Amino acid sequence: FFNADLYIFVGSNFAATRPVAYSHLKERKKLGKCTICVIDPRKSKTAEEADLWLPIKPGSDLALALCMIHTIISTDLVDYEFINAHTIGFETLKTEIKEGEYTLDWGAKVTGLEKESIRKLAFTYAKTRKAIIIGNSGLSHHTNAVQTHRAFYYLAAITGHYGEKSMGYACLNNGGTSTGSLALPKEKIPEEKMELCKNPVGWLDSIENSNYPYRLQALISTGSPLTQWPDQAKLRRLMPKLKLSVYNGLTRNINTHYFDYILPAATWIESGGLAPVSDDSRFVWVPKLIEAPGMAKPDRWWWVELAKRMGWGDIFKDTLKDPVKLQNICGRAKGYTVEHFTAQKDNSLRAPVKIANKTVKERDTLFLDKRFSTNSKKIELWTQELEDKLSSYGLSAVPRYYTDPDIAQPGEPTIKYDTTRLIPSGFQKNKTYTNKVELIKKDRSKNQYPFYLITGRPSSAIMGHTSHWIKRLDKVCPDQFCTIHTESAKKLGIKDKDMVSVRSVFGEIRAKAMVTSAVREDTIFIPYSFGRNSPYHDWQSVNFLTSAQARCPVSGQAAFKGMTAAVKKA
Repeated sequence: FFNADLYIFVGSNFAATRPVAYSHLKERKKLGKCTICVIDPRKSKTAEEADLWLPIKPGSDLALALCMIHTIISTDLVDYEFINAHTIGFETLKTEIKEGEYTLDWGAKVTGLEKESIRKLAFTYAKTRKAIIIGNSGLSHHTNAVQTHRAFYYLAAITGHYGEKSMGYACLNNGGTSTGSLALPKEKIPEEKMELCKNPVGWLDSIENSNYPYRLQALISTGSPLTQWPDQAKLRRLMPKLKLSVYNGLTRNINTHYFDYILPAATWIESGGLAPVSDDSRFVWVPKLIEAPGMAKPDRWWWVELAKRMGWGDIFKDTLKDPVKLQNICGRAKGYTVEHFTAQKDNSLRAPVKIANKTVKERDTLFLDKRFSTNSKKIELWTQELEDKLSSYGLSAVPRYYTDPDIAQPGEPTIKYDTTRLIPSGFQKNKTYTNKVELIKKDRSKNQYPFYLITGRPSSAIMGHTSHWIKRLDKVCPDQFCTIHTESAKKLGIKDKDMVSVRSVFGEIRAKAMVTSAVREDTIFIPYSFGRNSPYHDWQSVNFLTSAQARCPVSGQAAFKGMTAAVKKA
């Protein structure tokens, strides 16, 4: 990863989310060993130190990828040797991209970027052998999430940026690899029902929507639904309709005011166990160092006790409360024993591993043999099977441009959900429900909410709501802020640090204005980490402004960065 010549971060604030890894890139950049380009509506920490910042319009990253593909194909910068040997369906891709007329003029209009900037980026990427594109939540938090990521994968494929180290496209937070499991007798496992939705946010729909075959009745949650889930007003309205709700967390935060039962959690050093680092499928063994205070317990303790009370005590025994015994029992078959982890210098293993002659061999960079994870062992740009699978959602194998329903401009392609019936989600092996969509043109002529609203982490020190319960961390970002461009603030009579009211179709919150030129004039940014009942402040969550219905039909991800809002001085 650290030997590439070009890094393109699209929708990824790498400096804030991966500060250690970014520090290595920063040093290489200082030595002139690499170039960094950041594509983001705001000038994030990563963008501040980049060689090039392209302030793209929120929700239009798919348009940028399609435009770059069109440019590279039209100027014959594709890697035909790689395409012919290692891909399937390029001619169909080529035809549909050209028919889509994703030209530089079109791309500039949709993304808000200069035509020459897009052309130069496409040329530079195609001509730089060791080039890496990193995508993150800036792409994932939209209704076009899967199609956007797929388009960037295609961009890397047609330019031959696979099969060697220091190249390719990476979608961060893409999940890990199973390290093992606990064997359960089949006769004791109840019949498995289809999941209500890929995203837990969608489970709530079943409470009031009779189209679902059953309704959500109980919720056991970690994380922070009362700050992190979209449409907080809806969540608060539906929570009392559950028969049972249980919260497992570190602090007595706002979630503890809404859930029926509270299970105090232990921290990593109090619990011990296996921690995933999903970016490169790496797992780290964390030893238990101290006992948890008071009633706090490791997660596994609660699950063992629950299983015992449900009649599973012959399998979920107290020995499983010991992190070392649990890991060895579950991980031995695949080689993930504590002994194998602690034999490594940093207590980590990159999955999957192989055991040969009692020696552990970690996985190397993927696809160095140019054999890919498809039935054909090639990169499938288009196949009839892929077309059929995506058409079941109302989408296409070759991505077509659309953006989020709330932010689409009149005449711009967006999606309309068929909420009258549920369909099985093919990319989740038909084990979960979703809604089919239809690509339509936006017909609303007037938008009462003039700003694009995007959310994200306020800094590298703040991970989520729990961070604001730690005094030292909270001091890094003690106030919920609304980043707004200098010119936009001037027109609204707003000065830096003024209290402002921010409103969307779903609700209204307050924040302190952060007036700056480091954001697009039509965009505001509010961090997602704040919530009521904190010991140091009482800010209302930005997710009172976001939609729970606007979700990617394939991934189920909510469009946290696909909303519009209005701002005024409070």
